[in-house]
Amino acid sequence: MIIDSSYFVGENDIPNTGHADVVGTVNNLIETYEKEYLQNILGYELFKLYTAGTTQPMPAPQWLAIRDGKEFTALDGRLYQWKGLKNATFESPIADYVYYKWLKKTHAQVTGTGTVKTENENSSAYSPARKMADTWNAMVEKNWRLYNLLISDQINYPQFIQYGACRHQRHLLTKINPWF
Repeated sequence: MIIDSSYFVGENDIPNTGHADVVGTVNNLIETYEKEYLQNILGYELFKLYTAGTTQPMPAPQWLAIRDGKEFTALDGRLYQWKGLKNATFESPIADYVYYKWLKKTHAQVTGTGTVKTENENSSAYSPARKMADTWNAMVEKNWRLYNLLISDQINYPQFIQYGACRHQRHLLTKINPWF
């Protein structure tokens, strides 16, 4: 796994990640959704190459650039910074994607009698729609930076499928509003 439970702080806070059962749940979510995210944003072929490349004892620079970030000159001739999938500031599009899925999953629970929302004493229910949209849109901004890195360096990433070719990628590059 690229990220871990330490990425779920600040805007993407998951409460009680210090408890073993919560860490286990978060790790299961990361294991499921990290792979899904990478396959969708990179495309399957580049995902396979990236995964194989980062498991090497000395990963090639193009795989480290995706994982750890780098400055690059985009096709518009301007200098940008991609912070990477894994970084010291805990700002990863993978964390945003997993957090979005966590919010969606924990908002309602499926029981033998149907889908329910738990009620707490001394509190009131609040729709997660705004938080979900904000998290998704923060991820989209990061995804566009990664996308621009990959298309500006076609020599190192010729397998990258450009926008429009894959509906999953288009979805990850499209902002949403809280009334989705």
